[in-house]
Amino acid sequence: MGPILRMTHTGSIATLWLSMPPLLIKSAICDPETERVVAMLAARLGAGVYEIRHDHPATLIADALRLRHTFDQRSVVHAFGMPALAIASLGRRGGIVFSPVRDPSNQQIGWLRAVSAYRPLEVLCSSDTVRRRLVTRGMPADRCHIARPGVKFSAISKKRDTDLRRRFGFSDTDTVLLVPLEITHNSGHGLAMWATSILHIVQPHYRLLVWGRGPALETLAHVRNVILKPGMMTIATDIDPAIEIEPLFSAADGILMTPSGNVSPMLIAMAMASGRPIVATITQQLCELIEDRHTALLVKNPTQRGIAQRIMDLFADTQLAQQLQDRAGAEAYDYLTAGKFIDACEKIYAKVDGARHSADSPILANPSDA
Repeated sequence: MGPILRMTHTGSIATLWLSMPPLLIKSAICDPETERVVAMLAARLGAGVYEIRHDHPATLIADALRLRHTFDQRSVVHAFGMPALAIASLGRRGGIVFSPVRDPSNQQIGWLRAVSAYRPLEVLCSSDTVRRRLVTRGMPADRCHIARPGVKFSAISKKRDTDLRRRFGFSDTDTVLLVPLEITHNSGHGLAMWATSILHIVQPHYRLLVWGRGPALETLAHVRNVILKPGMMTIATDIDPAIEIEPLFSAADGILMTPSGNVSPMLIAMAMASGRPIVATITQQLCELIEDRHTALLVKNPTQRGIAQRIMDLFADTQLAQQLQDRAGAEAYDYLTAGKFIDACEKIYAKVDGARHSADSPILANPSDA
């Protein structure tokens, strides 16, 4: 049994003794944050990935039986989402690491408590808001941890991509606001759309750019087609169905986020790292990462007119906009890197592996500890 060696974000070598690389379980179709987190862990730690094709109970039981031998060989099993946790809890005798996908419901938290009663379960939350909710609903606080997803900075360009803007139908004089969130019932795309429509009447150069991923896409597209003027809002996946979020930042002049509930912290972190000024509504989760007049302009009362006014205030003060985007980028680079995220995961993996092999597998969080 040998160590997994990797270069940390500081350039030093960290050693994590594991009997084998971790096994990651996720649904084949999942949210953008989970896709990127799983890819990051697989690349950095050599983790295996098992994708769930169907979440029917009979299929999940069959998957659990099929993977029982694999589970016994793996030092750590990391489940993303409730279907993955069902497979891991049915098929694995040892400890499990679990990451909620989106905001878990009360029913799902109840099931988490049930699993933790008979399996060593460590929960990795992407925000303190989700962690607090789990703890207040009865999950043991010492089993709930925070690992904020890190940003791959090389994938996000701070330069304006003129060719991409033209591809989306934007001119050099347009002011393009990007909504980088998934389209869900609480992502606030409708509010962003109406605020931009007000701006467009007063100053026609304002345009809205939406990624086009998420379960509520059809509803948003229908409203746009029926109500909005042509060209006022562009859905990126209409032009390129396979486009990812990272290139879209280079087509934008600013970021607009108006959610009413929890959204992906990774997408918020990408917005901070993009080098674009941010206007956002106030939610607990957003305020974990951004601060009014420090890294963004926040809207206390999220009305259409209030958001529109805040956007005009931002672009009327170029010095403030520059300060906000510089501070946001600096904080993303300091606190939201891929290296810090991998470090947080490794600590929990070491804890789970240590419970299985405390007698014969030394765990070194750092070579200097030896």
